[in-house]
Amino acid sequence: MALGLLISGAAGIAAVKVTKTTPKVAAPPAAPLAAYAEQNQTIMAVKAVRAAVVSIIVKQKITTEQTPAQETEKEYGRDTGFIVRQDGLIITNKHVVGIQNPLIAVFTNDGNSYSAEVKGLDPLNDIAIIKIQGRNLPTVVIGNSDDLEIGQTVLTVGNSLGRYQNAVTKGIVSGIGRSIVASTNSGIIETLADVIQTDAAINSGNSGGPLITLDGQVIGVNTAVDSAGQSVGFSIPMNIVTPIVSSLVREGRIIHARLGVRFIMITPEFKAEKKLPVTDGAYLTK
Repeated sequence: MALGLLISGAAGIAAVKVTKTTPKVAAPPAAPLAAYAEQNQTIMAVKAVRAAVVSIIVKQKITTEQTPAQETEKEYGRDTGFIVRQDGLIITNKHVVGIQNPLIAVFTNDGNSYSAEVKGLDPLNDIAIIKIQGRNLPTVVIGNSDDLEIGQTVLTVGNSLGRYQNAVTKGIVSGIGRSIVASTNSGIIETLADVIQTDAAINSGNSGGPLITLDGQVIGVNTAVDSAGQSVGFSIPMNIVTPIVSSLVREGRIIHARLGVRFIMITPEFKAEKKLPVTDGAYLTK
């Protein structure tokens, strides 16, 4: 209903008709298309890998010292892995399964569980390859980790805290070619070279899980965090891991290529004898 407002003035009193209107509220600004595009890429990337990401529970057989001796089982850890071959070959970390007498249970995203055996351990790169019995299992797509750029968006998928299967975190590549010294809960110290640094959260339980790009390709194996900081995690590049898997499949064991050379350290006398243009270093003879 219109309301009448009385206004007094020199010309007398006049009735003024005022119409009640609803104030216009500005619409919120539209989200940038780029934000929607990245969100959709994130969702599609997770969908591309999650079926091939597995949770791993490791127990250890322990023989008691009492008489008579008895065997018991003690839980060692809950972590992550991912399937790389349809016949059940899985990549994870050595520190996840590299114990004596491990009992390994693998849980897939569809709710199935499998027993697994260790097929190969690579202590140089903290990589383990385990195997479950399966056919036509979902696998991940392996990317080229040499193509990574600092600042590139990456995701992690894993058994976060050993309780939250296929939990996802997001961040960027913070550094490339890092060298770190890492230690396990049991006090084993390892030096890892040429690893990827990321600020995507790598929580306890994420060890052995994939680091993936927005294209849904796996470019790293999550392996360590720096507890002195926040969101400082490290992954082993897939261009290091892939040859390890290939050698195991081809040779039945993990083989690292070696370069055999002979050399002589350069001294002032050797430099003069060979008329070398340098004063230090090594001279390859074979």
